[in-house]
Order: sequence, then structure tokens, then C-alpha cells
Amino acid sequence: MDGKMIGPGPYRATKLWNETIRLFRGGMPVRRHWAHFRSYDHSFTGAEAVDFLHELLRRNQNFGPEVTRYQTLQLLRKFFKNHVIEDVKGRFGKEDFEDSGHLYRFPPQSPLKPVPVRPPVRDHSSVPRIPRWDDFEEISVPEKIPVNSNKSSFWEHKCSCNCFPPAGLLQSVAVEALQVCCLLLPPANRRKLQLLMRLMAKVCANPCLPALNDTIGARTLMVQTFSRCILGSADEVDLDELLATKLVTFMIDNHDSVLKVPSNLRKSVEEHLSHLRRAQIKYAGADTDTTMASPPHSFCRQISREEFEQQRVSGSQGAMVELLENIIQDKNMSIKDKKKKLKQFQRSHPDIYRRRFPSAESEAAVFPERPQRLKPQLMFLTLKKPFQPFQRSWSFRA
Repeated sequence: MDGKMIGPGPYRATKLWNETIRLFRGGMPVRRHWAHFRSYDHSFTGAEAVDFLHELLRRNQNFGPEVTRYQTLQLLRKFFKNHVIEDVKGRFGKEDFEDSGHLYRFPPQSPLKPVPVRPPVRDHSSVPRIPRWDDFEEISVPEKIPVNSNKSSFWEHKCSCNCFPPAGLLQSVAVEALQVCCLLLPPANRRKLQLLMRLMAKVCANPCLPALNDTIGARTLMVQTFSRCILGSADEVDLDELLATKLVTFMIDNHDSVLKVPSNLRKSVEEHLSHLRRAQIKYAGADTDTTMASPPHSFCRQISREEFEQQRVSGSQGAMVELLENIIQDKNMSIKDKKKKLKQFQRSHPDIYRRRFPSAESEAAVFPERPQRLKPQLMFLTLKKPFQPFQRSWSFRA
């Protein structure tokens, strides 16, 4: 029951499939079972099938003792979907295989897949004789036959060693494809997926974590628990468990890069945006496209040192003149503060101040004259009589 060893080569997966089915059908014990007041001959339960196939795979040299019970259950579900086994009532593929007391049986037809056979090699030793072959034997061969050199450019070319892409290239393509798929998710779902993948990766990589399950490891448990949550949807009824396991495992191994923006996509977007911001050259008389609302662009040209000094002085003086006019025209500023600021400006920039106020009259015209207030005249009271000493005319004595 150990089976024969199937080495690497073409159609190895098909050969392993057929060998496993042959051993399973030939060694699986079947007997009569009763269910729902009826008897079924040549049947077996789901639990018996899992136990037998699990032990068979562990002892088989093509698989080894590291095969888990869950992997065996997945293989039996594949058998059930591919009509290797069927329900005792003749149903197959409509329900999922159960590791329980549900009854199953082998269908009468053979479920083995045919292995493609190579066409027989043609025997080139026997060349058919051409009609009137003897007529060509008497043809005289010329002495000087134009012969070209055997040197050809074919030998100068090297054989390309990149006929098959390396595994790293395929992995990068798969990572980029998953990155694009994850970009299509809503932001909330994308954030939840990121947190879930980070949790699964940390649980799988933590050696100090106690065993979460007695039969399977933490990595397999994470994949089994969350694969349907990640890939399952309302539209997808028949989810391929094996493909889902491989895909979720790949996402766990590359969780740091799967949820990033692809570098090629980012580069393309940046180039497109830079092209939109780039100044478009417009010729005289050409039709201008007013639909493209692009920001205005400024151009620079090299100038001489003298022109730079002239622009520097004129630019700074223009700003000072504008500041002086703002001080003069400010109506919210009191006259006292305005005079104080003008004095400070005169000390800092006397030339600009002199050009604005060439004379005292022009400076006085800025400040309107205040109306003079009339001082009240002092009214001196004149005494008709001079001060005289106090004279008592009566006495307090009785």
C-alpha cells in the first residue's frame, strides 16, 4: 500500500493524482451500512475515509509523515468534487465532504485521468525511395562547385539563458498584481485587511506563542480560519480551498509589500502629473485650448550684474515708496503716530523722503491745521476798598 515512487518529470501531478486514487480505491475497506432505515452495500463513512487516507498518505513515500488531517480532508473534498467518490444517494459535487458519519461510496466508472502519451518517434533510418532514383546516379558532378564558407552569423549569437523567467520575477509579478487588486478595495476594507494580515503574520512568526491547536500548527490554523473571510464573497459560492490556501499563504509571506502602491503605477502617475504641470509652448496664430485649466507658468532668463543691481535698487525703492504712501493715506492712524512714523522713515530713507516732500509746504499739506482755541480772558476782580484790619464791634460777654 505504500505505492511506487514518482520522481520529477512531465505530468507528475497527474501521475500522483492517479496513484493516490488507485491506492485509495484499492485499500479503502467498504461494508454494509444502515442509514434512515435503509442498508447501503459497499459504502464507508466520511470519518473512516479521512482516517484511512491520512494514514495512507503518511506512509506513502511521495508525501511523507508531515501530512496533516486537514490536508487529507481537503484532498477528499477534491475527490468528492471530481466524482472520485459520491454520496450513497448518487449526489456528488452539490454538497461538501464531511468528516462525520455521512455515507459515501465509489462510483462504478473509473475516475482516473489519462496521462498524455508522446507520439512515437519516427524511424528516420528507412528513407522512402524516390521514383526514378537511378536516373540521378548517372548525373556528372562538376569539378568546381561554388562553395560558400561554413562560417555563419548563427554561431556568433549566444543562446539566451533567460528562456524561462526566474522564480523571483514571477513572485514580483504576483505581488504587483495583488497590489493593484488591493487598491480597488474601499479604504475601510483595505485598512481592515492590513490589520488582519499583520496579525496573522505576527502570530505565525511568534515562537513563544503556545500551541493554539493540538493537530495543526499556528500558520495552518490562521490560513484555515481567515481564508474565507479574506477571499469569500456572496457571488463566489464554490471557493477553491487549495487555491485559497496558497493565495492567503502568499499574502502572509508578503504582507509588507502587498498593501503598498505599486512603484510602476506611482511613477506613471507622477510623470503624468508633471506633464500636466509642464509649460506648453504656444505659437502665434495657433488654436489655444481653453478647456485645459493649467496654472500660469513663469520663465526666467539670464541677466547681467549691472541689470541685477538696477533691478534690486528699483525693486526695494518701489516697496519703500509704497510703504510711505500707506503711512500717509492711513486714516485710522492718529496724527501723532503718523508724525512719529514719518520721522523714523526720514531717518532711515532720507532720499525717498526728500523726493516725496521736497519742501516744508508739501510736508505741511499732509497734516491739516487745527483750529486755534480762544483762551478765556482772565477777569480780575477789583476791590473797591483796601483790606482793613479786623475790628470787633461787639463782645461775647454777657
